Amino acid sequence: MTPTDSHARQPSRAFVLMGTLALILGTAVLYFPVGTYEFVDYDDLDYVVQNPHVRDGWSLEELTWLSTHAHASNWHPLTWMSHMLDVQSFGLEAGGHHLVSVAFHALNGALLFLLLVSATGRGWASLFAALFFAVHPLRVESVAWISERKDVLSGTFWMLALFLYTRHARKPSALRMAAVVSVFLLAMAAKPMVVSLPLILLLWDIWPTGRWNPFGDPTLARNASTTRSILLEKVPLFALALGLSWVTFAVQSQSGATNRFEDLPLDIRCLNALAAFGAYLYQTFLPLDLAVFYPHAVVTSDSPRAALAFPASISVAVYAGLFMIAWRIRRRSPVLLVGLCWMVISLVPVIGIIQVGSQAHADRYTYLPTIGVGIALAFLAGDAVASRPNWRKPLAAASILVLALLGLSTRAQIRHWSDTEALFQHALDATSRNYTAHAELGRIYRQAGDEKRARNHLREALRIHPNFGEALSQLGQLHLARENYARARQLFERARLVRPRNPHALLDLGVLELSEGKLEPAEKAFLGVLELAPLDTSALFNLGCLEQSRRDFEAAEAYYRQALEEDPGHGDALNNLGDLLLMRNAFDEAVAVFDRLVRLESDDATVHFNLGKAHQAAGDGQRARDAFAEALKIDPHFEPAQRALEKRE
Repeated sequence: MTPTDSHARQPSRAFVLMGTLALILGTAVLYFPVGTYEFVDYDDLDYVVQNPHVRDGWSLEELTWLSTHAHASNWHPLTWMSHMLDVQSFGLEAGGHHLVSVAFHALNGALLFLLLVSATGRGWASLFAALFFAVHPLRVESVAWISERKDVLSGTFWMLALFLYTRHARKPSALRMAAVVSVFLLAMAAKPMVVSLPLILLLWDIWPTGRWNPFGDPTLARNASTTRSILLEKVPLFALALGLSWVTFAVQSQSGATNRFEDLPLDIRCLNALAAFGAYLYQTFLPLDLAVFYPHAVVTSDSPRAALAFPASISVAVYAGLFMIAWRIRRRSPVLLVGLCWMVISLVPVIGIIQVGSQAHADRYTYLPTIGVGIALAFLAGDAVASRPNWRKPLAAASILVLALLGLSTRAQIRHWSDTEALFQHALDATSRNYTAHAELGRIYRQAGDEKRARNHLREALRIHPNFGEALSQLGQLHLARENYARARQLFERARLVRPRNPHALLDLGVLELSEGKLEPAEKAFLGVLELAPLDTSALFNLGCLEQSRRDFEAAEAYYRQALEEDPGHGDALNNLGDLLLMRNAFDEAVAVFDRLVRLESDDATVHFNLGKAHQAAGDGQRARDAFAEALKIDPHFEPAQRALEKRE
């Protein structure tokens, strides 16, 4: 039976309109608090705030660069365009960025509802499936985390591709299929995880469109012909998916984002993948203790194979049971089989066989996959009501209760994204032996100057994971700041051994060598960083500092300018370049450089003072006085500015 053989009458236009508005407004109200949140210091800075290709707003030149280069171990130019437009509209005020993500998510919920109504003609089941998607707490990571704009953006094009394909299924044409391919390309340019869409379209052919019956007799000429034509029309989609998957893998491999098999053996990856399938299903029905990072058993357990064997076995048993049930009822109600396959197939690209990052699994990966579960639940319940009308009220009450509980859980989960410290403190509370949460809290406290708390968290991270490069690096930087060079060197060397392809590990060593005045080893380290990451602005800046200490001012200036070409907002490079220009008596150019720096760091008294020095050297006494006065306005006890004003008087 196909969905067009509806058990209920077609929903009215008023119902569809009210359902759409309820989804949009309900989602907006549910997520509205994120509009007051800041960027979290976990990818958001790299993606937006400190991304030189994004933070100045819309630029065709920068978009072209991002379309042909990778950044942050990813290639997704459409996502970068979205971030650029946000900066163009809201600057670096995070609230606007957050609300755009909320708007995309609300749109996706409405699109899913309209898609299901259009494809099935069943109103209440479509509404429940869309609400289950929109209000589920597993969505919070994708919506409240600005760096995951790629989830909600790719989701929009995923829905549009299904809309267009539904029209094609009703009246096939090459032009309509070309439109599907085009929208699929846009979805991939937002987030390559949508690579599974061609297979999802095959499921869509089974249910709800009913244009393909793979459960029929394959020897019948009509069935064989239909199968052949349905597969052939998707060849361009599969070719595009294969090509862009290769691009994504190449980008992530070259950036060192993928784990080597010697670090994470294949059998452990497979066990973790099976366990992750179970975790995703469990969290779909019982979304408790959700966290931004789930630690991997290969780190948290002395015997990861044994630790993963039980959850992997339970996962296999549960899925086997569900698929057996789905197979038995496939002819009467294929939606359960389609929903389960939807979830499994769309999770495969991120299930961890090719491991990117060190997490066991992640909430953000469920954004599109769990739609299949919601559809299966909604339409199976609708079938049950159709055959047993006396179930209507109890199922309606249960549906309302489920959605209300999910909404309350989502609102509680949203609060944990209010700031970076709250996010990782909750991760510690929700999980055990979370080395990443400890390391991130250590970094946060180190940057805030709270050495004691930073050291405690970093040491705990290393107790759990002795070879965790990030914690080694952060603890090394604590010792470097205290000029404990020997201990810093030990930690940086260990970080370098465990992250041989990570440029940051080598950069730390270079900074240490430079701090100790060992210029040649420092230069070798920084040049090594540039071999791994040719456009690394930190390495370029430090090479400038190194040449400046050698008094090779021409070479230093060249490095500073190169760093500024890659990152026009590199404050330290601007400051040092301005000082060099003053030394060369290039006063007007120095004024221009310090003026740029003032616009970037307007609340820094030292920056205004330096601008005043440049104006003074250029002979502009009034502007010099204004700059010195502004420095004192920011910091009334800033003695250099006080003395400069006294001299001018």
